[in-house]
Amino acid sequence: PNDGLALHERTVKSICVSGEYVFTGSWDRTAAMWEISTGEFVRSFRGHKQDIIGMCAHEQWLFTCGDCVRMWDTRTGDQIAAFGSKDSETTTTFYAAICDVSTPGLIVCAFCRGALHVYDYQSAVDQYTQRRAAGGGESAASAPSPLY
Repeated sequence: PNDGLALHERTVKSICVSGEYVFTGSWDRTAAMWEISTGEFVRSFRGHKQDIIGMCAHEQWLFTCGDCVRMWDTRTGDQIAAFGSKDSETTTTFYAAICDVSTPGLIVCAFCRGALHVYDYQSAVDQYTQRRAAGGGESAASAPSPLY
């Protein structure tokens, strides 16, 4: 069933497959989750301030890149963490590529000017959840820092 939010309003620029699902990312700043066997829309992921140009999925996590790399829980659609973001108003950090790595809990991101960043997303989940529970948001001081 289409909830009216499923169809992208602009060009799809990224796609990835994980298990029974396919994920699409668009220039409309949204990502969507679809069931492969039926083609049915499952849910949208909204929150990017720039186009989504890369994505990957691992277990229950979806990683999308645009103004920053955002980590989503595919079971609920909730944003879990944001990597590389300056704050909720800044969109100057722009990631051009993203990939999952075989080392559990790490994600590799390429910045548009060529720098690679590696993040420990497992520890970021705990940090982000604690900040959100305390009423904090994304900020330079509290956003997860790259390992290198």
